[in-house]
Amino acid sequence: MKIHLIPYSKEVFKSSLSKIEIEQNIKDNIVWSDLLFGQNNKDSIKDFEGNIKKDKFQFRRIFKKGYNSFIPIVSGETVDNNGAGSIVMVKIIPHKLVLTFIVFFIIFGLFNQVDFSKNNDEPLYYDQVKELLTDNSIDEQTAREVAHYFEESKAEEKEVIDFSWLLILSPYLIMIIIFNYEIALARSKLKEILKT
Repeated sequence: MKIHLIPYSKEVFKSSLSKIEIEQNIKDNIVWSDLLFGQNNKDSIKDFEGNIKKDKFQFRRIFKKGYNSFIPIVSGETVDNNGAGSIVMVKIIPHKLVLTFIVFFIIFGLFNQVDFSKNNDEPLYYDQVKELLTDNSIDEQTAREVAHYFEESKAEEKEVIDFSWLLILSPYLIMIIIFNYEIALARSKLKEILKT
């Protein structure tokens, strides 16, 4: 099984079925739906929702319990193979709204990370802070307390920086895991429909 690190897959299937038979098999295996986002077909006995227009089709799996917007859309085109069956070209990609959300979230996390990184170019250490404060006529005890507080705040900021990487990577990783699982289900269903 191939693992996709980018939420995109393009595949070609060959089938001994004619174009008309493939289209009929797809129609028999999906709940008709013009919109593939936000539909409520959970009570259907079929596992997929979608549509066929001319030689092109698109469908996605119906999530029976709860809601999962990361389920990708399978779109494809059926082409006649000169009397020797058909060729089906398939593209599997998440919904555009999901991709927009993920890209926005990653960009937000990166800007957040860059902002924190800017402040950490030249860290001051306990002795430097204490010396700076003492040189500016602040008593030794107060300088030590401020320097100690400064060190603690730097450590907390470092933890925040590490956490922001998690904010950047977690939506991407969740999407990739779900995407690869869904590709396997869609590929299996397509092979069943195409009788390959």
